[in-house]
Amino acid sequence: MTAGQPDFTADAMTAIPHPSGEGLYIPNMDIADEWDRADPIAHTEMVLEVIDKTENTFARAVRLLKHWNCTHSKPLCSWNIKALALESITTPMPLIDALQTFFAHAAREFKSGQTQDPSGVAGPYPPQPADQRSPQTPGHGPGLHRPRNPTRSRGPSSQCAARTQPGQARRDIEAPLQHGRRLVSLVSVRS
Repeated sequence: MTAGQPDFTADAMTAIPHPSGEGLYIPNMDIADEWDRADPIAHTEMVLEVIDKTENTFARAVRLLKHWNCTHSKPLCSWNIKALALESITTPMPLIDALQTFFAHAAREFKSGQTQDPSGVAGPYPPQPADQRSPQTPGHGPGLHRPRNPTRSRGPSSQCAARTQPGQARRDIEAPLQHGRRLVSLVSVRS
């Protein structure tokens, strides 16, 4: 702890190992089964592997994508961004190419309305629906974390549980492709 700096925070949750040995059950009272399946260890291993494989392009692109998401009414949850990036940003490339690759891939994937779990443990999950997007909390600007609701569990289903309006996420994702020149300017200034 450092004086004048934000306090350290951590999320904690109950989890039960899945009988198959693949992943965990995480409580989610928002769904009928009341349990989500997730494999945070496999997800972490996949992310660390792709960060090395892409020579940090993956990490830098995901950071920018999360910032973009926060400044555009959160059309995606963090889970969608990571999963889609794992599928699309797989080799070293210039950052602007990584963003173009991500948005093109995301636009194609959202035709089905859901994103597959990269570990294959949880079921598919939809993008953040427009009616569940959070307005910015006062005092928390774009790119900063908002306080989480401690009563909600974390995982693919609980973060992205409700379905979005057909085509809405795709329109939200295609917008940066239509305004590519502005996106290039942002990336060239910040990269």
